Amino acid sequence: MGKQEDSLSSSARTIGIRKQQEDATNRSLANSALTPGKPKGSPSGPGKYGKLRIDTADAKSLPPRYTKEKEVPEARPAFTIENTFESPNTLETENIRKKDDSSRGEYPDDGDDDFFPPLHSTATEDQDGAIHGEYPDDGDDNFFPPLRSTATEGLLAVIRDIVDRVLANSPLRLIDTVHGSLCSPSDRRAMFEESFEFGSLLFLITNPPVLQHADSIRKVVERYFGYVMLSHRWQDDEPLYGSLEPNIYEMPASRGIAKLQGFCRTARNLGYRWAWSDTCCIDKTSSLELQETIVSMFSWYRGSALTIVYLYDFHLSDSEDLKRSDWFTRGWTLLEAIAPRIVRFYNSQWQPYIDSKQFNHKSVEPFLELLASATGVPKESLRDFTPGRHRAAEVLRWASNRMTTLPEDMAYSLMGLLDVQITVIYGEGERAYHRLLDALGLDTWSGIEQRQFKVLQSPVPQDAEGSGSSSSQTMQ
Repeated sequence: MGKQEDSLSSSARTIGIRKQQEDATNRSLANSALTPGKPKGSPSGPGKYGKLRIDTADAKSLPPRYTKEKEVPEARPAFTIENTFESPNTLETENIRKKDDSSRGEYPDDGDDDFFPPLHSTATEDQDGAIHGEYPDDGDDNFFPPLRSTATEGLLAVIRDIVDRVLANSPLRLIDTVHGSLCSPSDRRAMFEESFEFGSLLFLITNPPVLQHADSIRKVVERYFGYVMLSHRWQDDEPLYGSLEPNIYEMPASRGIAKLQGFCRTARNLGYRWAWSDTCCIDKTSSLELQETIVSMFSWYRGSALTIVYLYDFHLSDSEDLKRSDWFTRGWTLLEAIAPRIVRFYNSQWQPYIDSKQFNHKSVEPFLELLASATGVPKESLRDFTPGRHRAAEVLRWASNRMTTLPEDMAYSLMGLLDVQITVIYGEGERAYHRLLDALGLDTWSGIEQRQFKVLQSPVPQDAEGSGSSSSQTMQ
């Protein structure tokens, strides 16, 4: 009876040892499968996947499922299965945990020494021990799927809400100054989510709550989407929407294309990704888009990170020469001089008009005095103008010596400065003036001199730009 008990006890111990061996092996394989990076001494050889081989001597004590060759990711650490059945990864992790419980980070101490934070993946281990899942094979041996959490989703929601608000106040279409292509708001949103700036914002998850970072997020988003507006005098061969190639830098450099290329390069060199020109960024065949653009013109220039004024007919740094530029005679450029807060003037060679440490030319007092003299607009209004119907008398006075290619544009160009809106109907001629008067109210005009009133009563003479289709003449 004693011998029988000894035999049963020996069999039980053998079964128990094999059970422990199998459990240890499973833990070792699980830990190695979840460890990122490619360790040194990997037995896998070349390629993304290698083979794990079990020695014949050890195979006798292993369950049948581990006696065949296995395909395992190359990124798993190499180890040799010995009698102890403990991998270096397991021992190292165990030693760290014993020395410093803080190594668990934010994961709960539930008493499970084998706890490992779950990865959000459909990866599973089949009965043969092979790992299957949906992680992309992108050639990156160090690929490691990111951990997701409700905090991450909350942060993404805040970022995307701020992005939507910023894009809603930006022009409908902008030029990517890096690649030279036109981009819609959805294009710019997708490019932002692949940018370094977007990736840097995701690190805010380490310091919740997310809403406390809203101001910091907004500054990063506004800086990324900051755009530069072009103010210029139209010329004969301007590139229009629909005529651009995918990359404007590769287009033949006619006079109009050369100006657009120079503008985008200048904006890019100043550190801005996005640029807008009224020549090619507006689909003037769409009445709805044209209406929205004209109504939004003041707010777009006011919200720009920078407005670049290009004077094609200005070559020297001479004040009298500057005043003679056609730019000071156009109807739309009155708004473009007043609305933006940050402006830089460039001559025909794309050189700054003044060499100053001040980035904003409106901050240079002598130049601001020259600009006020050339436009007839007081310095205070050039620095910070508040639009409104109460400004009608002075706005009409500033516009009295200016002209536009189409007569109705003279009325449309004043809507933003007067803070009124009327429907844009090209072809209506001087009727646009009467509708603007109705929108302002007759009482508004009680103190205006007859000479100032006539600027909205008689057709504005067209200049040499009047050739071509009516759609291409708008906003000139």
